[in-house]
Amino acid sequence: MTAYYTLRSKLKSLLEEHENAKFIVTGHSLGGTLSILFPTMLVMREEKDMMEKLFGVYTFGQPRTGNRQLGRDALKILLLGLASATEPSSVC
Repeated sequence: MTAYYTLRSKLKSLLEEHENAKFIVTGHSLGGTLSILFPTMLVMREEKDMMEKLFGVYTFGQPRTGNRQLGRDALKILLLGLASATEPSSVC
């Protein structure tokens, strides 16, 4: 959890310095998993000011993250669309 608080603190500081800035969270492989979990934690901790600045979440080669409920919650809160290389026709 220390990495979450460190990243959140630095990002919050940067967003306060640059009030019109937006941010994108991205990652590959296990970094893709962390890219999903970071904004999920922001939502769980009701960091609304930071979530309003989130422009997007992009992952590449990400392994399955969480369970079915996390997937449903992420689609409702975080994602506009989802495409998979193994299932290219699956768009949510």
